[in-house]
Amino acid sequence: MIDRDERAVSMNRAKQWCASINDIPYLETSAKENINVAEAFYTVARKALLQQKDDEFNMIPSPNITLPESNVSRDSKRGCAC
Repeated sequence: MIDRDERAVSMNRAKQWCASINDIPYLETSAKENINVAEAFYTVARKALLQQKDDEFNMIPSPNITLPESNVSRDSKRGCAC
């Protein structure tokens, strides 16, 4: 359980902030106890992505990366240079 006496931010203040930022859901979390940490991240990330316009993603240039051929001999059975 989350220790309410050791809060850095009060529950009321956190709820008000969440409501003011496009109504982000308020979730009680604890990294120490691993409570709702992943859920909070995914919830905020999902909401942020839904608010993005498709055009904004298309403006990001995709780099053309060419990797040089390696001189390491490959094991033909495994197909890698491991």
